[in-house]
Amino acid sequence: MSTYRVIYRGGDYTETDHVPAMTEDIWAIVNLAIADGGDAYQQLLRTLAVVAD
Repeated sequence: MSTYRVIYRGGDYTETDHVPAMTEDIWAIVNLAIADGGDAYQQLLRTLAVVAD
């Protein structure tokens, strides 16, 4: 079973075992099994941090 990190506008996030429906307050849904904390995921976090500022 995969775990997904749901990143909301403002920088908060939750983790869930199902893919939620996309809403206007969600910036990204990341499958952590695929991201595995790798470079692409880290770049996404940096990008979202810039947008949030």
